[in-house]
Amino acid sequence: FRDVAEAIARYAGLSDSAQALTVASAFFEVRVRVELRGARAELISMLHRDPRSGAIRLLGRNFGRRVPSIFDEESADAEDTTGVRGPSITDTVL
Repeated sequence: FRDVAEAIARYAGLSDSAQALTVASAFFEVRVRVELRGARAELISMLHRDPRSGAIRLLGRNFGRRVPSIFDEESADAEDTTGVRGPSITDTVL
């Protein structure tokens, strides 16, 4: 969610706890698409940012195969052709 109000709009039962809620994440999905001279390549990386040190660690990468993200509404509604759900990175886990 982008902010607490968005979370409460989706889950009304949280409204009594709104003062105690915050929205933050240490996990990020990076999607890169390159098109050059008719060829296309895609890379999806899952990163973790340590909240204390700020260090960023690569959790995994996917080269070219679509991996639906639970954070992307378009992906959540799309037909799953990979058999993989959620922010899983299946090609390489480091």
